[in-house]
Amino acid sequence: MPSRLRINFAALCAIFAVAMSNIGAHAQERVKFLLDFAPWGGHAAAHLAVQKGWFKEEGLDVEVLDGRGSVSTIQLVGAGQADVGMAQLGPMATARTTANLPLKSIAGWMRKGDLAVLVDSRANLNTVKDLAGKKLALFAASPFVPFLDMFFKNGGITKEAAQLVYVDPSAMVTAYTSGQADGVMTAGPYGMAIAELVRPTKLILAADYGIAYPSYGLFATESTIAQKKEALRKLVKVQVRAWNYIYDGHVDEGVDAIIKQRPDAKLNPVVLKRHLELYRDFFETPNTKGKTFGWQADADWKEALESMERAGLIKAGWKTSDFFTNDFTPQ
Repeated sequence: MPSRLRINFAALCAIFAVAMSNIGAHAQERVKFLLDFAPWGGHAAAHLAVQKGWFKEEGLDVEVLDGRGSVSTIQLVGAGQADVGMAQLGPMATARTTANLPLKSIAGWMRKGDLAVLVDSRANLNTVKDLAGKKLALFAASPFVPFLDMFFKNGGITKEAAQLVYVDPSAMVTAYTSGQADGVMTAGPYGMAIAELVRPTKLILAADYGIAYPSYGLFATESTIAQKKEALRKLVKVQVRAWNYIYDGHVDEGVDAIIKQRPDAKLNPVVLKRHLELYRDFFETPNTKGKTFGWQADADWKEALESMERAGLIKAGWKTSDFFTNDFTPQ
């Protein structure tokens, strides 16, 4: 081949390679990922994946958005305003049965229920019976409310034995840390990370008293699962990778990623780190021990749905397979 032709051929190959690279870059599939609330430690895996470029490595263009609460995120994902949501899976299950939203969990992160009563660790408050006569703060729409009778009964007292004080959600922890309440009923690890900055705190877990209520995970509509199965598989894969990385000695990197992705939120890194530290024990149940992060046990969902049915949150006649799938999280 003449030298000029060889040069032209090489140039064409280089141009073709650049063109194909640009096509690949522009071919990334867009995914709208809606979180549950303002930035907190549970968002670390999402923000870390963005910062590390792990979504892009999988050919995904993921837009991570803050939410306005689990219920809002559930409604918006159910209405097709986002492809995938991260929120508490208990309310997701309720929305499926009562609001006919065709939602299904595709990964369960905090698989152990996190509802708890925050109490002073210096006080002799260790069981539900110890809460008799104590002032406990909560808000009217709290996910704890449907389980109150069951929680206190299983603990050996009646709901009326405690003094339940309903306050605005933003005032719950403050009511406790200021001493106006003896305890606060909320998502335990989340609230504890904030409260312990002011008042030494421990948890009385609802899960220890027969309340099974799934905590945070990922979910999508059945139509999105069918239409974007490969994209969701990649997204879950990346999130599993991120959670493994975070809990393999890189919690601080997870905290740093949240702060860098949300620089205007004025976040406290101490609280974010405690969120991650405190929630670590909630990533496993006896039925998921040794399994991949995100993998969900049918036995856990069965227990949760039975608990929710007793609380009147869902109707009878359910199947666990209606609420979750492990297609995206191999064992």
